[in-house]
Amino acid sequence: MSYYEQLSTLIHDLRNPLNTISVNAELARLQLQKSQDPQAVIQCLNKIINECQKCSQVLTDVSHPPDKD
Repeated sequence: MSYYEQLSTLIHDLRNPLNTISVNAELARLQLQKSQDPQAVIQCLNKIINECQKCSQVLTDVSHPPDKD
């Protein structure tokens, strides 16, 4: 795989979780503004935390590529 293909894959692998983070942050804000059920806000925050962990794992994988045999 070429450098640019790898870079494209990395961008894709980070963009998807970042989109989920953005959507859930906006949803949590709206729910707080409307004084809705705190459990709904907690669910959004849990999704944000999960997606941040995915991004972190992608970056870890990139910074520590597997050894070639």
